Amino acid sequence: MAIFETPAAAFAPQRSNTASGYEIWFAVVHDPVERLALWLRYSRYVPKSGGKPAQAILWASLFSAADPARHCFNSISVPLKAANFASDRVTINTNPDSAAVLGPDYIVGEIKTPLGNLRWDLELLHDFSPYQHGPERLAKVSRTHSVVVSPFGRARGTVRLGRSKGIKLKNARSMFTHLWGADRVPELYWCYAPYLQQQSGAGGPAPGPALAGVEAIYVKPSALKPAVCFGSALTGDGRIVHDHALTRGVFGGNKFDYPKQSFRLNFAGQRVEIGAALNQNQKTGYIYRGVDGTPYFIVQSDVSSVECRIKNSEGRDVKFASPDFAAVEFHGAKPWPGVMYMDPYD
Repeated sequence: MAIFETPAAAFAPQRSNTASGYEIWFAVVHDPVERLALWLRYSRYVPKSGGKPAQAILWASLFSAADPARHCFNSISVPLKAANFASDRVTINTNPDSAAVLGPDYIVGEIKTPLGNLRWDLELLHDFSPYQHGPERLAKVSRTHSVVVSPFGRARGTVRLGRSKGIKLKNARSMFTHLWGADRVPELYWCYAPYLQQQSGAGGPAPGPALAGVEAIYVKPSALKPAVCFGSALTGDGRIVHDHALTRGVFGGNKFDYPKQSFRLNFAGQRVEIGAALNQNQKTGYIYRGVDGTPYFIVQSDVSSVECRIKNSEGRDVKFASPDFAAVEFHGAKPWPGVMYMDPYD
């Protein structure tokens, strides 16, 4: 599964500033004490010749299950020459006085929001080796690559909003991912729950390992190519298991009806039905652009709900859930209803 042996190797840039395409590093961080979630994305975008200018873009969203009034977000784009993509560090100079920087083991930055400046200074701790998202076929048919630099890792450090006292994160869960490719995929659905708990009175013990966390992804590379569905789970005994079967996208029975998602995957011999629902009261909408300028509409909330159901030997549902502390994303070629979108490319 792992195509890069270390987080440093998985982090290293794969694109250039001259070839059209995109490259993204993003981290989603959930702190169980503060009930706070942070989504951070550093990227470069090089359109086809004659299109929009090449840009480096910083995105950030803060979500709070404990205090929804904290929810804020923004993005900022700068000319690509204002960024540097070194083998061990990405730097985006957002203004003459500050820069957003990330490496394999840290992520630092600042962005203005309506609630004041949002600042983060986090150390990323790796518990598992990197691995590639999905089957090899996905990269071949979609011309995109996705590598989890630090799956089900940890984060610690400080997050500060406006003039409020900094929030100390001591043992947050993080997922750090690196994506790159020649162009965007037109359709994608994603959910990620870093903290799953078995629901009391829900069917007794699971037939296999308990689930402590889960990530599920459905990708439609193009209108003429079949969908691919895959996922990974963190088990209760501290292992990561995968389902990258090629048939899951076509015959898996997956359903997506905004704001709900439904995936069917198999982890460690257990058939798992994953239901996710995006929190429409705390969501961030933004626009990605293809290399030809085509807009793709994304809406995400990192304080959404995910539930995993497994049938036990008696035919009863064993449930593992994260009712309000999971990430859910919808990505498509048309706007999702009731969403305001940021478009840093304009």
